Amino acid sequence: GMLAFVSAAGLFIFNYMQDMRAGRDAAVTYTKIQEKIPENEDPMSQIDPKYLGTGEMPYVTIDGLNYIGTVEIPSLKLPVQSEWSDELSKISPCRYKGSVYDGNLIIAGHNYKTHFRGIKLLGEGAEVKFTDVDGHTFSYVVKNIETMEMHEVQRMEEGEWDLTLFTCTFGGKYRIALRCDFK
Repeated sequence: GMLAFVSAAGLFIFNYMQDMRAGRDAAVTYTKIQEKIPENEDPMSQIDPKYLGTGEMPYVTIDGLNYIGTVEIPSLKLPVQSEWSDELSKISPCRYKGSVYDGNLIIAGHNYKTHFRGIKLLGEGAEVKFTDVDGHTFSYVVKNIETMEMHEVQRMEEGEWDLTLFTCTFGGKYRIALRCDFK
């Protein structure tokens, strides 16, 4: 019994420390990205046509990683990496698929308190903003919140949503997806 307790306590402390480190690193990277993003008042002005309809997005490289922009949800401002992997998502949310310019961006984030854990608390009507590295800000409103089985990841790509944010639940059994439309 005592060994199980000590193991559980050790795992909790490890996860807590990993969450705090990820949050600290994401905050530093967010600031570095903000320093590189030009001010741009019109979200659709001067979007490079080479990105339209291609699924590609411009990026900046910070500390050896590529970032496509930032996402803001109530109480959180986070950098978004250009591609997804389990290892990269431990650093910050990542583009899982799609493009903001094609109206089908999907962003995956870990269930860290400092990343996407709180998205399940957002309700329909909540505002989400994405700013690309060229300074174009896109505003969205949450229209639907879905819970799905862990193995139903293909459902993330279903539907006509302009933006989807998703994370796993604590323990990883389910996925929570916020489905958003342009505001």
